[in-house]
Amino acid sequence: MSAICGLIQLDKTPNAARRCSIVHAALEPYGRHAQGMWDGLHAALGSRLTRLLPEDQHDHQPLQGGNGRFVLVADVRLDNRAELGHKLNIPSVRLKHMADADVLLTAYEKWEQQLLDHLLGDFAFAIWDKERQSLFIARDQMGKRPLFYHQGNGWFGFASMPAGLLALPEVATAPDEERIRDLLLLLPDTSEHSYFANIKRLLPGHWALLHADGTYHSRRYWEPSTEERIYFKSDDDYVDAFVEKLEEAVRCRLRSTGGIASQLSAGFDSATISSIAARQLAETSQSLHAFTSVPNPVGLPTSSNQVLDEGPLAAQVAALFPNINHHLVRTDEASIVDMLEQMFRLYNRPAKNVVNLLWDMHIARLSATQGATTLLVGDLGNFTISYHGDHVLNSLLRECKISDLLQQLNFQLRGISNRARLHTLYKMLAPSLPGKLQSFLEPTIQRIRGNISLAQGINPSLLADPILQEYCRQLGRYPNMTTRREESRQWRKKVLTRLDSAEYGKGRLALSGVDGRDPTADIRLINYCQSIPVEQFHKNGTNRWLLRRALKRYWPSATINSRTKGKQGSDWQYKMNKEQHELYRELDLFQKQPLACSLLDIPFIQSQLAASSSPDRINETQRNFKLLRLIAAGHFINMAATKNIHS
Repeated sequence: MSAICGLIQLDKTPNAARRCSIVHAALEPYGRHAQGMWDGLHAALGSRLTRLLPEDQHDHQPLQGGNGRFVLVADVRLDNRAELGHKLNIPSVRLKHMADADVLLTAYEKWEQQLLDHLLGDFAFAIWDKERQSLFIARDQMGKRPLFYHQGNGWFGFASMPAGLLALPEVATAPDEERIRDLLLLLPDTSEHSYFANIKRLLPGHWALLHADGTYHSRRYWEPSTEERIYFKSDDDYVDAFVEKLEEAVRCRLRSTGGIASQLSAGFDSATISSIAARQLAETSQSLHAFTSVPNPVGLPTSSNQVLDEGPLAAQVAALFPNINHHLVRTDEASIVDMLEQMFRLYNRPAKNVVNLLWDMHIARLSATQGATTLLVGDLGNFTISYHGDHVLNSLLRECKISDLLQQLNFQLRGISNRARLHTLYKMLAPSLPGKLQSFLEPTIQRIRGNISLAQGINPSLLADPILQEYCRQLGRYPNMTTRREESRQWRKKVLTRLDSAEYGKGRLALSGVDGRDPTADIRLINYCQSIPVEQFHKNGTNRWLLRRALKRYWPSATINSRTKGKQGSDWQYKMNKEQHELYRELDLFQKQPLACSLLDIPFIQSQLAASSSPDRINETQRNFKLLRLIAAGHFINMAATKNIHS
């Protein structure tokens, strides 16, 4: 994994290298093993490398190709090197001595911008075309590698992280109101805004072109299909094809300079990835370090229908594989406020899920102490490999498969309460209902289910703004802040194309030197899961039916049946009580910021923080996770408004 940067003087001032070197130096935490700069007088590109792939020993960026016409810097891991080598007629002996950036440049020499149709993996790259005096930049389909930019008066700069651009005196550090507002409302991540007011980002699955006259335009080149269909003769055929793609998604992410670690929970996603990785590593006598976050038993909720300690169920999976070294991780000493500081300085963004980030950071550090440079995660599993299939009834209704619909409805309504039956029927009909009717019904449904309103903690005057209401409506959110229900494939497509968590990966790298990799985000898996019948995911009352059948190849039935979604960070009250004074101090600081007061309902936050230590609140996990997200946003606003990110 690398950090890349560049600066183009559109006014032809020959000082690009001097200014680019400032950006380059600020990216040092993200690439400490090697560095390089290319100076083209009014254009300069830079790269910093953390060696995470065996082929990185051959990485000598920036690279020049096309008989000197192109200059490339790339933050890249290619997952289809062999396939690209064949397409590009690269001899296998030569391919072994090529870094992924070399392969990428060779692909650009042949296909230019169409190379994006051939790439699989995580990447962000930039290519300066000396002949056309243009800059081409691109990010991978799922946006696993970040890329930010700033267009100033007569110049254009880009960097892997905002910290690079913020090192330039012309780029002031300030919080971006729109992006922080969208985070607070959990709106889809579609804006080009970063969390800093003067910096924008290239969106996932997009490329952009900067012309010599300063004209800049971007375009989406990939999104999950909602129209393609795959049909097989038998249910077993769907499982066979699924397992083949899933195993390849894991295998291609095991290419590493160091050991392999994984997150391992009580649920399906990380346990599936850990199991497949362990089996594949055993082929070469390698071990897997699997880490499970467990709570401090002090202050756990007294009533919960979820597993509060995921350790025993995680250990059940680990015990199936002799080469798994299982580690239980507690974060008793971890500080919420210190974590928020790290989020600002290394991750360059506010925290979204505060309690979970505490153990995520701790696991990354512990992985490094075990010699790992790769950490496998399953962040997108809920939308790919373990999609629950809850939309199956609506899909069968839309496709007029009445016989199958009645059969599945019978299974889902059996043995549940009348209230649960009404909710099942509502889920079946809601995606096909007119928007206005959905908007009317949703608040009642959410209230019955006990969900916390997204509007809580947000300044009421902001929510009343008709411009914001129209903006939310365009993003599938109603004025009452409930979310529009949609058809299965359309819903998954929107979720998958509106996520951008790349700063987390870069922050993790700077924090620990470990590269997070997510097999559940493999686009071959995504395309497959989008194309098969929805009933493959939910049948005869069994959710996650596709994955459950696949897991029979790795686990005994008892292990499959024991899987459940644990309550991660269930010791939240213990952690909040420990830092109550520090959290009040944060509140005192950020309520002095006008932007924080315009976005947040400060009296609400004050009252909720005062009540958070009450024994009566110990079971209200959702409410307190929301409180911590509000505090995290306020902290970021204050830091961005008053601090230098490099101080």
